[in-house]
Amino acid sequence: MPWRCSRPCGEGGKHACPWPGALNEIGQSQNIPELLTEAAGLYRAELQETSAPSSTLLLEAADVLSGIPAERAFARQLYGQIAQAEPNNRVVVLKLVVLDAQLGRIGQTEASQRVLALVQPLPTQLAQQRAIAQALVPLDPFPRAVARLSAAARLQRRGSLSQLSSGPTADRAQ
Repeated sequence: MPWRCSRPCGEGGKHACPWPGALNEIGQSQNIPELLTEAAGLYRAELQETSAPSSTLLLEAADVLSGIPAERAFARQLYGQIAQAEPNNRVVVLKLVVLDAQLGRIGQTEASQRVLALVQPLPTQLAQQRAIAQALVPLDPFPRAVARLSAAARLQRRGSLSQLSSGPTADRAQ
């Protein structure tokens, strides 16, 4: 029996569509593929029924769908829509890079180079730093990029970000 939400997505609350998001969280944490499939279906249905989905709904759906391997290509399309509307949103562009790497569209070297270009200079606001870190989590293991980002943060705190460019940039391809 499919799960049904008692109220349409987008009505009240902090999240655009809390029910499928909750199903996804439970499915991920308890390793229940049926809940992941149901969450994906609910987001797809909501997106089809909404003539002009908000960027909040698109982002929430893309964030959930990107965690489901079979839905990553669709999630990439959603992030692409957001990136077109918000071209300066570095976090969304980072999520596109992550998905491109996961989908095999780009190798680790190119992904690393794009990530570094997007995070330099590192934002000073903690919320933006956290959003960037969360966007990069799916790239784990990505040790060289993480090491370089850590070095960038340390150098930026010292006011010496220009030193970062003198280090080696080549990473081994996957």
